[in-house]
Amino acid sequence: MSLDTHLVPPDELILSNGIGVGDRDNIGKEFQELGAGLIGEMIRDGLILPDYHVLDVGCGLGRLARALTQYLSPAGVYYGIDITKSSIDWCTEHYRNHPNFHFIHADLFSTEYNPTAVTPAADYRFPFESNSFDFIFSTSLYTHLVLKDAANYMSEMGRVLKPGGSMWNSFLLLDEISEPLTRVSKRPDVHMPFEIDGGLTAIPHNPEALIGFRRETIESIHAVHGLQIEDIRNGSWSGRSDNLRASYQDVVIARK
Repeated sequence: MSLDTHLVPPDELILSNGIGVGDRDNIGKEFQELGAGLIGEMIRDGLILPDYHVLDVGCGLGRLARALTQYLSPAGVYYGIDITKSSIDWCTEHYRNHPNFHFIHADLFSTEYNPTAVTPAADYRFPFESNSFDFIFSTSLYTHLVLKDAANYMSEMGRVLKPGGSMWNSFLLLDEISEPLTRVSKRPDVHMPFEIDGGLTAIPHNPEALIGFRRETIESIHAVHGLQIEDIRNGSWSGRSDNLRASYQDVVIARK
């Protein structure tokens, strides 16, 4: 069954809202393929079942939500959260024929995405009861959060995840191979030479534009919040070539 084409945002909105774009000549096609590919991977790994309650933190314009419209059953429920209001407004309007899909605006401060907001992400409490979701995921969320905000988001993910539930999050993890590569890279979407709490950033005055965390920092945050890491998959983002099992960013899969 084909996916709804009306759930593909216009190119200009994708670009203006800071959604990751690699192929500027085929923005809409890339939007569709990336979302379907990542959701397909999660399904094949057994992380999502049709009747699951799933939470997408940093949902953007619904790149992954779109792929789930053809997979979740009427018993399944999707919630997406994002700090960019125009993304949430677009999704709320275009997913109105999918009653089990819901989108929430979190009006939180970000140097990159929401600089006029006043509420820090470190103080944000997800608007859900504890133990509400079977599966939680995020794509390129933690690449735009400073450490105190990242720690709070991990805490909140752990709180609202059901016991036994899983989470899938992407990161730019720094280790003995990736850290030297990112420090000398000539690519602006990879080069992070400046120290920040827990890792590196590309732009000191706008750290949330691009952040990489050291692997041990992310492992510690998971452990503190009762989340057992089951797999860490290397991505190719840094230019590394060893044991690549993620499409671009590194992926951490954990269970509560």
